[in-house]
Formats: sequence, structure tokens, C-alpha cells
Amino acid sequence: MYFELDYYADPSRGAVPLWRNEMAELSWLYWLTFDGLSAAGRVSTPTLFVHSDDCVLPDNAHTVHNGLAGPKQLVWAEGGQTDFYDRPDHVALAVDAAPSTSRRPCDWTYTDLWGGEPAEIAADDLVEQWQGLLPGSPRRGT
Repeated sequence: MYFELDYYADPSRGAVPLWRNEMAELSWLYWLTFDGLSAAGRVSTPTLFVHSDDCVLPDNAHTVHNGLAGPKQLVWAEGGQTDFYDRPDHVALAVDAAPSTSRRPCDWTYTDLWGGEPAEIAADDLVEQWQGLLPGSPRRGT
């Protein structure tokens, strides 16, 4: 980040020692010209937004939400962008807003990406597996 954000600087939150604060210059054009607003009218998938005035581009969140073709819900909350990444109260608000029918206890699968048979795995085990792929990431509970 080109300005100070606690989340990215604090090792107990999002700072990963091996991560370098860099971005390929060639990606700026695609990032700055990406139009995430115009496709809203073609989205019919049920959609949940959890956002706030202090998050990035709040007007865009309203614009996309208003333009969606399918079922939609907008939860307007308090808090900054990075609060929703790891602050327990903010994360709980977003999880609680999700329809209960979409929550299944720990039956996550990655068969669409890698094939194989679906398998149940405890959340702690999944986090540990992913941490092995991301060297330097903070361990759960530390």
C-alpha cells in the first residue's frame, strides 16, 4: 500500500513477513480500467453485500446492488475496509447476514479446481493446510 494501513503493517493482522509491497506496473492499466459496474444488470445469482461508508467505493457498492437482476441483500454497517477482513465483530456480522441455507458445516471441497472426490475437513485443518502453501503467514491463535 502506498499509504499506512494498520492491517497491512501489523503482523497480528495481515502483515506477512515474506510479502513485498509491490505491484507489477503492467497490471495498473487493467486495474484502473476495470468496469465492475456495467455487468450488474446481467447478474442473477443471489448476492449479499456487506459494506460501509468507510469501506472502499461505497457509492459503487450501492450502484452495483441497485443494478443487480437477481435476489439481493445489502447490509450497511460501520467500520473501515480492513475491519471486515479480520475483526471478529465485523466478520460475524457478515457471516450472520448470509442465509442459513448457504452455510454447511465444514464440507468445503475444491473438486472444481483440482478434481478428486469431495471430502469433509475441519476448519482448523483446512487453515493449517493453506498456511503450508503461504510461508510466513501467521499461525492461527498467534
